[in-house]
Amino acid sequence: MSKIVIAANHPVAKLDLVKAVRDVTGEPLSEIAMKLKIGNNAPIYMAELFLNDHPRRDGEIRALLNAFDAHGVEPYILELLPGETRDGVKDPESARIDRDILLNILDESLGSLE
Repeated sequence: MSKIVIAANHPVAKLDLVKAVRDVTGEPLSEIAMKLKIGNNAPIYMAELFLNDHPRRDGEIRALLNAFDAHGVEPYILELLPGETRDGVKDPESARIDRDILLNILDESLGSLE
């Protein structure tokens, strides 16, 4: 299964975005704020796709991407292969995917994993 990792592409400090991320992840505000200030080296969200909880993960990912859009922040998204970790990726740019590609992946799976 693919693992998706989402971070802010560049360091950002926006309290409303921090709150929106907390609504999805449940992490403490201070941790989220710290990760957003670091940028793409500090993932704010990681999830494996196409497991039993896929519909929930789909909703979380869409909510995060919408929050990033609403606050004018470019997401940094990696698609890791099974067994890969964020720190173990030798060339992160080769694992990077565009938000529209991620949304297309999610759209194609709608209804098939519920």
